[in-house]
Amino acid sequence: MVVESEEEFRREIATGETFCIIVPFGGKQEGGDNAREFINMAWRVLQPEDADVKIIYSTEGETPERLPHNLDPWPVKANDNYSIRLGYDTQWKDTILQLEALKGRYSFSGHLAHGLQIEFAGHPHVAFPTEAEFLLRAAFKDMSRIIIEFPRQGFSGSIACIVQPFDKSSRRCKRVFVKIYPDQDKCDSELNNLLQYFERYFSTMHYPPIQHFRRYRGTAYSILVTELVESLNGKIVTFKQMVESPKYSPNEVKKFISNALSVMDSAWGRPKQERVPNLADVYLSKVLPDEPKARERRRKLESENRCNRWFGDIADGVPLEEQINKSLTASSLEGTQLRICHGDFHGDNLLVKSVGNTRMPYFIDFSHSGETHSIKDLVTLESDLIIRCLSAIKAIKLEAFFESLSFQQKSSKRSESIRVKKLWGVINTLRRSAIAVYKVSESEYEVAALLKTLEILSYGQLPPSQRQMATAYISYLCTKLRHP
Repeated sequence: MVVESEEEFRREIATGETFCIIVPFGGKQEGGDNAREFINMAWRVLQPEDADVKIIYSTEGETPERLPHNLDPWPVKANDNYSIRLGYDTQWKDTILQLEALKGRYSFSGHLAHGLQIEFAGHPHVAFPTEAEFLLRAAFKDMSRIIIEFPRQGFSGSIACIVQPFDKSSRRCKRVFVKIYPDQDKCDSELNNLLQYFERYFSTMHYPPIQHFRRYRGTAYSILVTELVESLNGKIVTFKQMVESPKYSPNEVKKFISNALSVMDSAWGRPKQERVPNLADVYLSKVLPDEPKARERRRKLESENRCNRWFGDIADGVPLEEQINKSLTASSLEGTQLRICHGDFHGDNLLVKSVGNTRMPYFIDFSHSGETHSIKDLVTLESDLIIRCLSAIKAIKLEAFFESLSFQQKSSKRSESIRVKKLWGVINTLRRSAIAVYKVSESEYEVAALLKTLEILSYGQLPPSQRQMATAYISYLCTKLRHP
């Protein structure tokens, strides 16, 4: 249809059906004014829960002959519910530039639209932004009601929550997982990594497929909706919970992590026989650069170092990276192999998916996935388990536990609790895999584990018991690496 009036536009939208609007620019002199007038009209009329609208600006009458392949759709409002494509004509370059300039000026009017009901199960653990509600209304406009379950915020600033939708007949539908990002680049990174490294290589039984029709962008926030893995009783079991729960034996936990590593190895293949840049640059890439956020995190590590003297006294202003390079040998900071890694492989990003009597590994959170140091996933999980799980165990002799960790095949004869045996078994499985599969040296593994633990500590958000465990592990590794 050709839009001739705001009333006609409202009438078509009210049908609730997906439709296409063609907006001719008209004569060359009036083209810019026509386009601007239509943008203003669409902004006033469209709401997130309206039917999907494809709007085409035509420079050649009512039907554009061709569209540019290098120009992405952009939204009229603070979501991409409305697919807008610009018709192409070299003589209309100025008008197209005007339209491009308009795209950042429009946002929601600030009035919540009626329709979808949004409820919270209990009190949110984070401040829930208004625009996130608009985006959820758009994403779930085919539903009558959604319940948002305990949204939480991670170190990256993104909000993660589970959404329980109800259809138009008020029937309960399958729950989904929603991440709300305050940064469009982070959302795009996670989406691209999911498509490039998981959709391409993995079976859907090992990762959550994205629901593309519920993908929305806003001015300050952006949301991504994926399927949710849960058992029949509605519970979600993480690998961290598997380690901590008395329900699972040490052998079951060890078998599960071995299977998870095997799945990743089979999907991504063997490491590349290429040298890796300086390991400090790999693991502390968000700490060492000279920019505000990195300087703050580096300052926190420098403060910890002054107290623990891991790399000497840095009161004289010597940069952290120089202290690390002076404390560790240049050869020990050289990585040996590259490979695709999950990138943030901690105990809550590996879920337990039950398929009959089989427990399948299920991977989530792909914002850091990509090609990096071959054992990054292994040392990330080890550091996470030591910091979060080991710190919860009372009366454990840390030095003895750290000394007992091995890169060789051996059985546990330890007399500690079941949880300690689980941790010992998992960490030794990670270390043996590093030697057997990735062909790294023990020193390279321990340097990577040290740097990864420093990176986690640099956030400055660990509870006291976890911070103490992180500093104890760093102290142990520093001492061992300086005096092998």
